[in-house]
Amino acid sequence: MSMAPLVLSARWHGHTADVRAIASYALADGTDLILSGSRDQCARLWVRLSDGSLSDVHVLDNGSGFVNAVAFFEQDGTLYALSAGQDTLIHAFRVDAHGSSVSVSTTPQFSLCLLYTSDAADDSLR
Repeated sequence: MSMAPLVLSARWHGHTADVRAIASYALADGTDLILSGSRDQCARLWVRLSDGSLSDVHVLDNGSGFVNAVAFFEQDGTLYALSAGQDTLIHAFRVDAHGSSVSVSTTPQFSLCLLYTSDAADDSLR
């Protein structure tokens, strides 16, 4: 039995190598943010527009090596875009979103070698 060829359902232009991770986050106003990480050593923050297309908002410098994981994290009303990869660090970039205007810090706000989470009621990053 032969298998049907693999067909891409969508193509995002921006990354120069294969995408290894994707995360999404819905803002209170309904705006969807998408974070992608790639073997091109960067993460990209995207905004889904009303017509369903994506706008590339910012390229996040991840240091050196592939980006293997991305996530969003909110603490005390501040949203962070997290990226991690071959350099064994978790980079956290502050995301500022006001209506349809989304910006991000150009350098990591902090970098972690270890991430500890707990079931504590405060949902804090430690």
